[in-house]
Parts: sequence; C-alpha cells; structure tokens
Amino acid sequence: MTHLIRSVSLAAVLAAILLQVLASLAAGATRYVNLNNSTPVSPYTNWLSAATNIQDAVDAAGAGDEVVVADGHYAAGGRALYGLMTNRVVIDKAVAVRSVNGPLVTTIEGAAAPGFVNGDGAVRCVYVGTNAVLSGFTLTNGHTRVAGHDTIEQSGGGAWCEISGVVSNCTFTGNSADNAGGGAYRGTLNNCTLGGNSAQNYGGGANGATLNNCTLSSNLVSFFVGGGGSACTLSNCILIGNSAGFGGGGGADCSLNNCTLTGNSASDSGGGAENSTLNNCTLSGNWASSGGGAFQSTLNNCTLASNSASDSGGGVIYGTLNNCTLSGNSASFYGGGANFSVLNNCIAYYNFAPNGPNHYGSTFNYSCATPLPPGPGNIAVEPLLASTSHLSAESPCIGQGSSADTHGLDIDGERWLDPPCMGADQFVAGQATGGLAMAFTAAYTNVSAGFAVAFVAQTSGHLASSVWDFGDGVVVSNRPYASHAWAVPGLYEVRLTGYNADWPDGVSATVRVQVGVREVYYVNATNAAPLYPYTNRADAAASIQEAIDAGVQIGRLVLVADGAYGTGGRVVYGLMTNRVVVSEGAEVRSVNGPLVTQIEGASVDGTTNGDGAIRCVYVSTNAVLIGFTLTNGHTRAEGDYAKEQSGGGVWCEPSGAVSNCTLTGNSAQRRGGGAYGGTLNRCTLSSNLAGTSYSGAGGGAYNVALNNCTLAGNSAGNGGGAYGGTLNNCTLSDNSAGNGGGGVSGATLNNCILSGNWASYEAGGASFGTLNNCTLSGNSAGYDGG
Repeated sequence: MTHLIRSVSLAAVLAAILLQVLASLAAGATRYVNLNNSTPVSPYTNWLSAATNIQDAVDAAGAGDEVVVADGHYAAGGRALYGLMTNRVVIDKAVAVRSVNGPLVTTIEGAAAPGFVNGDGAVRCVYVGTNAVLSGFTLTNGHTRVAGHDTIEQSGGGAWCEISGVVSNCTFTGNSADNAGGGAYRGTLNNCTLGGNSAQNYGGGANGATLNNCTLSSNLVSFFVGGGGSACTLSNCILIGNSAGFGGGGGADCSLNNCTLTGNSASDSGGGAENSTLNNCTLSGNWASSGGGAFQSTLNNCTLASNSASDSGGGVIYGTLNNCTLSGNSASFYGGGANFSVLNNCIAYYNFAPNGPNHYGSTFNYSCATPLPPGPGNIAVEPLLASTSHLSAESPCIGQGSSADTHGLDIDGERWLDPPCMGADQFVAGQATGGLAMAFTAAYTNVSAGFAVAFVAQTSGHLASSVWDFGDGVVVSNRPYASHAWAVPGLYEVRLTGYNADWPDGVSATVRVQVGVREVYYVNATNAAPLYPYTNRADAAASIQEAIDAGVQIGRLVLVADGAYGTGGRVVYGLMTNRVVVSEGAEVRSVNGPLVTQIEGASVDGTTNGDGAIRCVYVSTNAVLIGFTLTNGHTRAEGDYAKEQSGGGVWCEPSGAVSNCTLTGNSAQRRGGGAYGGTLNRCTLSSNLAGTSYSGAGGGAYNVALNNCTLAGNSAGNGGGAYGGTLNNCTLSDNSAGNGGGGVSGATLNNCILSGNWASYEAGGASFGTLNNCTLSGNSAGYDGG
C-alpha cells in the first residue's frame, strides 16, 4: 500500500511538472500582425499567417503571449469594453503588444465623433488592461464620449490604462478627452512623448499616471487643471509649452522628480505647477496670472528662473521652498521671486516686481535675499552665482544654510553637507566637473552709446565660476544677469566664459553688439516746414509721434520744443487710444521742462472716461519720458481692466520710466488715474482720479515705483494717492479715498511723509502696507483710524 501511494504521488508530481512546462511554452507564444497580409490564419503564429488587425491577434493570444505588429496605420475596427465607449484596440489580458520598428512607422488611430470631437461615436485608441503592455506605437486622433461614466467613458482619449497597465516608447498626439487624460489615463508610461493632446477638465497630456523619462509638450486643458499632467507622478520628465487654467505644466496633486518645466502657462495660477511636490526640478520661462513658476506647492532643491506672473508671485506664491534658487523671475504686482511663501535655505535675487522684487509677505530662514528679510541666519549680500542654478567658489552662501531644512540631495544629486549651502547647489571645491555649454541672450545687439543692454546667461553643466567680458575693458564675475552700457561707439564682442575643474581654461560664448552714435530727432509744434527724418531743429516734426517713428535705433533721443501737444493718437491695446506712444528703447525729452511742454489727452463729450477718450502717453519697454506735463488724459470705461481702463495720464510697461513730469487732471475708470505701472522719478501727481467705487484704486498712481515724488489732492475708491507699488522719499498730502487708504493702500513706503489725507471708511493715511521710517500727521478716516 505504501509503495502504491508513493507511485501515485510521483505520477502526480510528474504530471504537474509537465503541465507547468506546457503552460510555460504556451505562455511564451508570439502572435503576428501585418496589415497587408493576404493570408491571415488564426492563431497567427508566424508572419505568413499574420492577422491583419491587432485585435484579432490579441484575441487569439493567451496571458504572457507577445503580439508583434508590422509597420502600418491601424485605423479600422473597434470594441466597447465599458458602456458605449469604443476602443480601436482592447488589450484585455496580460499580453505584450509591440511594434517591430517603432512609433514613427506604426500608428493606431482612433476617431472623432461625427460632427464633433468628443461624443457618441468617438473611438479611443487603446485600452490597456491589467498587466498588459503596449510598446512602440503612435496613438493619434483618439477621443471619448461626453456622456456616460466620467472616467471610464469620458477619459483617456489616447489610452485608458488599468493601474498595472504599461505603455512604453509610444507617441501620443492629437488625442482628446471630455473629462481627464487627453493623451493617457492612469497606468505607467515609460519613454513616451505626449504632444498636442487636450482634455476639458484634467490632464491634457496625462491624468493619474506614472510617467518616467517622458516628454509632455503643447498639451492643453480647456477649463481646469494640469495642461501637461494632473494627479501624476513624473520622474526625469520634460514638460514644455503646456497650458491650462490652473497648473499649466503639472497640475493638482502631482509629484515631480528631476523634471524640467519650461514655457508652460496657466490663465489663472501655477504656470509650471500647482498643488504639487517638486524635487530637484528646474522651472524656467513659465507664466501665470499668479505663481508663474508654481502655486501652493512644496519645492525641494529646485531652481526657478525667468518665470513670470501678470499679477503676483513670479517665481512662486503660497509655497514652501527648501534649498531653492529663485532668480530672474518677475511679477507685475507683488513678489517677483516669492509671494506669501516660506523659504528655508533659499536664494532669492535678481527678481523684479514693483512691490517686493525678490520677496513679498514671505518668511525666510537661513536664506539670501534683498532687502534683508527678518529671520534667523538670513543674509542680503549678492550671492555670486556662477549660473542660475550653481554657486561660484566665491559665493557667501556656501555653508550658510541649516541642516534642519535639507531634503534629499542637491540639484546635481550630491549629498548636502552640515551645514549646507543656501540655494539648490551644494558647492564643494573640486566637485564642479563635467561638460559645460555656454550661451546667453542680449536684449539688443544694435544700440546707441550710453544705452544699457541686459544680458541673461543660459548655461548648462556644473560651473564653478563665470566671467562676463564686455569688450571695453569692463569685466564682471559670477552674475547670471548683467547689464552694460558703452560710452564710445564701436563693434564690441561680449564674451561669457564658464569654468570648472574639467575646464580650467574655460568654455565661452560670444555675441557682438554694435554701438552707434546716438541718433537725435527734433519736434517743434510751431514749425511750418517739417522735413523727414527730422534730424535737425530746422526740419523738426510738428508732432511727437512723427519724430519717434522716424527712427529705429534703440536708445535714440527725441527732443521736444516748448508747446502744447494735443492732436493725433495711436492704439496699442484693444480700443484704447494714446496721444503719444513712446516706442521701445526710445527716450522722449522736453527741452525746457514740464512748465512749458504739455501732452494733453481727451475726455469723452459729456463725461470723462469711455469710448473715444484719449490717454496722454503709453511708455513701452525700456522707454523713457522726461520733462512734460501730462493732463486731461482719460481711459475707456470698458475693455481690459488693466490695459484699457487704467492709467489716464500714463501707462508704463514694467521697465518704462517717467522722470521730472507733472501729472494733473487725469482720470481712469479703474486704476491709476495719473499713472499705471513702471517707475516715476521726481514727479508731481495732483488732482488725478481713479474710479470712486470699491473697484477703483490709485488716484495718483497704481502699482508704480515712485522715487522722490509728490502726490497731492488725488482721489480714488481705495488708495487716494497711490495703490500698491513702492514709494521712496515721497510726500503724500490731501489725498482722499472713498473706502480705505486716503494717502496710500497696499504699498511699501520708505522715508515718506503723509499728512492731511482722508478716507471715508478707514485708514486716512495708509492701509494694508509696510511703512519704514515714515511720518504721519493730520490724516483722518470717517470710520476707523487716521
């Protein structure tokens, strides 16, 4: 009996082994697909009997099989797996489907709904099931339903993946989803390219997916979150040129590791990322209304450079940053680098905004920023950056951070020391090695003598130091942002050289700048014989605009004789007419100052602001206006709030400047009765008005940097004298506000005097701002506080 039992047991074991072997052999079967095969025979186990469509081969395969697909455009057939949503290919088992020669020559194409994009009749490209793999295809023109289950039928235009589904070496392009994941929904994507996909709500490129070594470009979310990706984990990915309402690059709840986010945009907030965690990432050239680089995110060991916000937080807003470097970011209102954020071991330098160029309303610890923020271990000296991402060997930020706030490794993947450096780079002598690529941009390459040209380094590699040589004997070290003016005309070669341990002799990039004799054009309102191009007094133009338009040289001068200039006009934005438009890089200057030289706008008959009103002056980028009285300028009552309803006397681009001017009797429907934006030096602003309702702000000036200016008798709904901006050594008297801030509201004031200002509700002198070494006397408010 014992012998029999042992024999049966042995037979059972042998049978089990045989079954395992057969199962293993069966699991390794390969199925073939060739669109042009004339003799398909199931089960498609060789090229002669290959299936003519992918679905037939998948259906014939078993778990563990491989389906190999020849070159071709697969755009026929379809199967609904859930509800009414049709998929061109359904991989509903643990099968690997791969192309022979890759995505350039192998395409799976879905279909748009008849007469629409998404809707009934739309066809998704691929469903990738549990433990299934898709590799080497272009997935295009896949779309979803607009009804049915919001994720199963309205998401994943290119591919809808189960969590364990994998897509590798695929290109997603021109797909869309009514809800989420225009390119892909869930799954893991490796070495894929997602470009030109869209979704209505979440994840134009991908939603809920894990992406490794992928590129996401030019994807779009129409309404909500995540142009590139939403609710995704991204590692070693590039996100470029994606857009959404919120989170242009990586949207809500994303985790990004070692990623590059460039040129993404959001109409509302988070140009690069929103509500996300970013580790060792580079964010550059992203844009949003608020939070150009990132909004409400945590950033560790990241660099943020040249991001911008049309409102506030050019680099970041409402963020927590550890060992990050913020440089060259800009905002139109508050916090060019950081706004309402917490920064530990960070560098915030070379950023721009009218209110808090580097930081506004933020908390700093063991960081480098100017002006010096309160907090332990902070410094305000120039950081001496070798590049936008790396410290030079001379940087005062080396070893000045706190180990309590370090996370992971530095931007190069190197260990943080104790104490660590400030910024994203842990500098260690001798460890700056590897290849260097040097490049830089010049704002202009043909300018007049005396005009300062801005340069921005665009380098890659681990620099230990860098040097600018401007070709005229001037040399500047370790500044990624530089500016230089040449006194003598000539052709100059500007050179930027980078060094590290492997390149002790340096690697250089050069740009030539032509510096010419400054061109001068003349204006005289009473000249009876003007002669183009108006280059001498006898031939002077009769209007300022004609003389400005006669030249193109950056840095040219337009000299204006005494007179009242109140005719003509030009539209720059929408329907808003300006009496004078000072072109980019031009300087317009009166000969004898504002008492005898006037530019006059125009009001609308029977009222002040409205269609037909004329603003006095628009000042372009890097343009200058000097020595005029600007009066009777008004704005439209409709159109863009900032560009058409603001700035009655003058509207300036951020780098525009107005000096030694008098702005009086101007009005704006919304903001800045006298001036909007830019910088005003030694100006007088009086009797200007900005809308008296709650939405009106800045009777004299709105969001302007004012230096040594006088503001008197201006009025607005909020901030009678000024709203926003930074005021240095200014006097504000007898201004009034219908709500709050009779003198000023929401601004930073240094060494200013405020007297006799009044508000009907609260804060007759100043409200919601920061005052340093200021004097307030005789201000009053009808309800709460003088």
